[in-house]
Amino acid sequence: MRKNVKEEIKGWEMVTAIHPGEFLVEVLDEFSITQKDLAQRIGMSEKAVNEIVKGKNPITRKTASHLSNVFPFSETYWTNLQSQYEEDILKLQKESELKEEAKVYLCDPDLTETYKELSRFGLVDKLRNTASNAGDIILNLRQFFGVSSLKNVEGCHTSQIAFRKHKGRSFNRYTTVAWLQLGMKKAQKTRVGHFDKSALKTKLEDMAQLSQEDSSVYLPKLEEMLKDCGIVLAYMPYFKNTHAQGAATWVSPDKALIMITTTRKSEDRFWFNVFHEIGHILKHGKKECYVDLEEEGVSRRNERVEREADLFAEKYLIPDFARVRRSIMESEDVKQAILNISKKIKRSPAVIAGRIAHECKKEGGNIYGHSIISVFFKNKIDYNNVLNTS
Repeated sequence: MRKNVKEEIKGWEMVTAIHPGEFLVEVLDEFSITQKDLAQRIGMSEKAVNEIVKGKNPITRKTASHLSNVFPFSETYWTNLQSQYEEDILKLQKESELKEEAKVYLCDPDLTETYKELSRFGLVDKLRNTASNAGDIILNLRQFFGVSSLKNVEGCHTSQIAFRKHKGRSFNRYTTVAWLQLGMKKAQKTRVGHFDKSALKTKLEDMAQLSQEDSSVYLPKLEEMLKDCGIVLAYMPYFKNTHAQGAATWVSPDKALIMITTTRKSEDRFWFNVFHEIGHILKHGKKECYVDLEEEGVSRRNERVEREADLFAEKYLIPDFARVRRSIMESEDVKQAILNISKKIKRSPAVIAGRIAHECKKEGGNIYGHSIISVFFKNKIDYNNVLNTS
């Protein structure tokens, strides 16, 4: 698109706005009445009449009433001329703004990438990035984001987003805002109860135990359990260059939203992300939106709220991890030890294996052998029965 956007964008037809004063000039000439004569007849100054004729002032309802007494045209006729002029002026302004936005924003690779991502999921019309489609593309984007101008897009969410610092990787704020907007759209359409902190806390153990089930069972069940607590759970497609794993925010004081990206299909990451976002909801303020990015290339040092959310997830998924780890370390059969512990604490083996692998990675090695525990990461989550981008 960058090559197609020139100083002028082809295919744009501008309306013409004609001030009613121009018609008044013709009427004065036809009836051989001067501006001075008209001013005397309708009780206005000659200057006031001249400013209408020159298009500097409007024909007010009062003036229209006076003119209807002088000429064989009704008051409504004169007011309609004025209304049409004002409508055409507004159209001209909108066309001008649209044209300028097309030149500015469709030269922006981040925004063109965002449109491609939205069209990939059928969220906007599938249009080629050409000059002739520029106006429709801008209108599609405005409608999706719910803004009058694309310059207001980042103000939709980014003023509240607690972004992690991202190192050495492309990061598109537009696709991130679009991803959040999609989650908010689902949340606004989803009916839930009022947020109940106490109810949520009492359900945490039941939620964690759901990890033992198949994903076809626990995905819809988890969504319903959170609804009862006033939380919308949205399973979200991945938008390019957002690097988002999940997010937590508030739709209203009584309604929260948790978003989980569906590209990470391993069960251990899924459950950790869910409880991490629940941690944000329970422990942190309602004025910020927490977007959790992929760990690779992300600086997490000194990020107190992120560490608190991590600790929350670790605590509720495996309450006494030190004892669990010790038991596995002392076992001659790591795989069987994980299976035994999963039954005892009522957690998916993938959750336990994932935590073990994570701790080993932090320590700089894998003392248990990746080949031994990798068997627990083979089951992948199928989101097809819950994923809805409409």
